[in-house]
Amino acid sequence: MKKFAALFLALIMALSMTAALAEGADTIDLSGKTAEELIALIDQARNALAELMPPLADGEVLYEDENVTITLNGAPSIEYGSLVLPIIIVNHTDRNLLISMDNVSINGWDVSGGTTSVSASKKARTEIDFYDAEEAAELKDVADLEDVTGKLSYFDEDDWNWDFEGTSVTWTFAK
Repeated sequence: MKKFAALFLALIMALSMTAALAEGADTIDLSGKTAEELIALIDQARNALAELMPPLADGEVLYEDENVTITLNGAPSIEYGSLVLPIIIVNHTDRNLLISMDNVSINGWDVSGGTTSVSASKKARTEIDFYDAEEAAELKDVADLEDVTGKLSYFDEDDWNWDFEGTSVTWTFAK
């Protein structure tokens, strides 16, 4: 809960700073703002950030470090209410890894994260499913997909002991 609160506050601060810079202001005062005004400010900053990030294309690397490489492998789709991202994962370790995406939002809406796994020192064509995308994010058509934001983590699938607390990622799919 503390991590979530800290991440949420950091996101608010980053978005506020982005909005302030976009407006040419040196500082931004959030005191006295209503919830609706703060939501509008966050949406404005999210849209400004999306403008700066080019849309993802098939074959583009979504995440990479010394342990894993995750690449987009085709177009996202909506199946049975879930957003499905086809990916290729390359596991550069000698451990079976479970890859997890937590604290996920699609187009700014909170949704359930997804997981997938890959065997030690192998490549896998797989997918990450975000199970309530259609209902929770009101994502009726994949053409409406703008961005997916979340925290990517992975750990040893066999002993659940080797945690890598990942980084926050934003994948932009449309302008």
